[in-house]
Amino acid sequence: MANLAHAAVARMVRDTLALAGDGLEPFWGLSVVLRAKLSPWERQSLAWAALMACDDEEAEGIAERVLGPPEGAGHPPVPFMDVAEEAMQWAAWASREELKTYLLACFNALPATERAKFLSLVMGARAA
Repeated sequence: MANLAHAAVARMVRDTLALAGDGLEPFWGLSVVLRAKLSPWERQSLAWAALMACDDEEAEGIAERVLGPPEGAGHPPVPFMDVAEEAMQWAAWASREELKTYLLACFNALPATERAKFLSLVMGARAA
């Protein structure tokens, strides 16, 4: 006979998927049921399986939305000390969207010769 808590979770997953459409609202309720009915190991195992079912970019996006700062890092600060060190600090706090947006904007702002040097550097690092 199935564990009653597992049966309740299975029904909740079924109902959540039926109600979800494109919104996340029903999943908030599911998270409450999962916390109430499953052990930490069971929740971690389900999270692992769900992330493994995603491609890398999807999994990183989900993890970033759950674990990252909700508002991101904001715009990079005016550097007072070492520009490279402050840029690395900002990048550590920035959201994926901020990183992609600022990277493209900075790349496009470079003169053509600097863009070519940058691409050569990046492509050389990929080959290594």
